[in-house]
Amino acid sequence: ELITFNHNRIRWEWDIDAIRNISMDGNLVELMAAKILTQPQEGQDVLKVASGIGCKFDLRILMEVMDIPEQIILDYLVLALQEGLIVVDEESAFLNNNFNSQTEPQYLSFMHDRVQQAAYSMLNATEKTDLHLAIGRAMLNIYSAKEIEDATFEISAQYSLCLSAITDPHEIKTIASIFSKAGQKAKRSSAFEVASGYLSSATRLMGPEGWKSAYRNTFDLHLDLYECEFMNGAHRQAENIFKNLIEHVQHRSDTTKAHLSKMQLYSDQGRYQEAVKIGLETLKQYKVEIPKLPGRLSMTVELIKTSMKLGTRTTKQLYNLPVMRSEEHTSELQ
Repeated sequence: ELITFNHNRIRWEWDIDAIRNISMDGNLVELMAAKILTQPQEGQDVLKVASGIGCKFDLRILMEVMDIPEQIILDYLVLALQEGLIVVDEESAFLNNNFNSQTEPQYLSFMHDRVQQAAYSMLNATEKTDLHLAIGRAMLNIYSAKEIEDATFEISAQYSLCLSAITDPHEIKTIASIFSKAGQKAKRSSAFEVASGYLSSATRLMGPEGWKSAYRNTFDLHLDLYECEFMNGAHRQAENIFKNLIEHVQHRSDTTKAHLSKMQLYSDQGRYQEAVKIGLETLKQYKVEIPKLPGRLSMTVELIKTSMKLGTRTTKQLYNLPVMRSEEHTSELQ
């Protein structure tokens, strides 16, 4: 049962998760949209903004975005609650008149995601872009550092719907970092297609000038994007990204890092000959020549060279040698 009357507590109770899972046909959506239109104009505006935040929305964000007094917003939300357009947890401070926008987050939800969609459909394209930009900025302004870290997907989702409206260089850098973190999170979860979307948005924001103004971040970003596109099976797109990356590399160690990534991906697919070829070509940058098909003679020569270098050193002496710190030699070994 979706709605029951609790005789012990003398009140109605409902299963919000079950309600959300109900399939609502088009006629019911139209009915709910019509019900939204019966609200006062400011009440409609509150629901429109809430719909941009999501089916479940944080009151703090709503308060930050809306340019009207908090109490008026709360009054319209109470009206929407009474009309069945939104629902709230029974322990919420909102129900107990204890809401404070400076305290911990307080969440309300649309009765169903189709109700949220009905409210959202009342916005035109320009209004949607402006709203998502305002919501994204509100999140960055209100959330603590930990909340921003935890909500990278939610923040990225808002900014992904208004990329063309972001023009401030400082904001572009901040949002690119958010997209990059979201992409890395998704990548760690093997959600490569999702990760590609976030990382692609970050590269779009950074633009070609990112190679000059933020080389290290731009290099890492493109390498992550290459790996995700490759894992998605978009090999042509991946190769284009890799080519662009190699064209902008400023350090030999970064070239090696990129080729190592490519070798690993090829090896994982069983493309061992291609992986070996890449490795041999990379070693040539360090003036290390290894025959593709070494014969007995060449192996004997290398063994003699190794023996001469070791000399009379004991195992203990070798163990106590200083740690190698040369970046070049480390790259060769990799």
